[in-house]
Amino acid sequence: DWDRVLHVLRTRIVEPYPVFSQRPRRSARVLGRFRWEDDPDFDLERHVRRATLSGRGSAAEADAELQAYVEEQLPRPFDRTRPLWEVHLVDGHGSGAALVFRSHHALADGIALTRVLLGLTEDVDGLPGDLVGPPAAGELAALPVGPAASGVISSGLRLARTSVRSAWNRLRSK
Repeated sequence: DWDRVLHVLRTRIVEPYPVFSQRPRRSARVLGRFRWEDDPDFDLERHVRRATLSGRGSAAEADAELQAYVEEQLPRPFDRTRPLWEVHLVDGHGSGAALVFRSHHALADGIALTRVLLGLTEDVDGLPGDLVGPPAAGELAALPVGPAASGVISSGLRLARTSVRSAWNRLRSK
């Protein structure tokens, strides 16, 4: 649901975290230094793209097709006159869709960005997703999040906490 994806991105990423609507700007006072400034022409839809995979084949073939799509996107540079991130809604991945999130490393460190992105997910109780479970909940709550960052997302975007942990454990074991 394209409109739902836009709503979730707006309320869980763009509104609570201003850097997602800001662009880097070279400082006139200090050579070589950059600062973040609001993008006066920010348009969320410029940062969200839609693609469709063939939807044919086994789960392994669907994963390989998604992997090939991601590999095509990775080398593309960001437009430095705009905020340095993008999301791809990729339809046709198995019986559903995938969200592919690309961002420049200047936006946040890996752990902070992972937690922001997990804020797009929910466990079966409707709580935001998290890598390590209850002990990190206090740290996640300490991130600067506005009241619009909570809420329920459509069942098409639900992701159980166990799935997140399972995926994370597979990545760590490689």
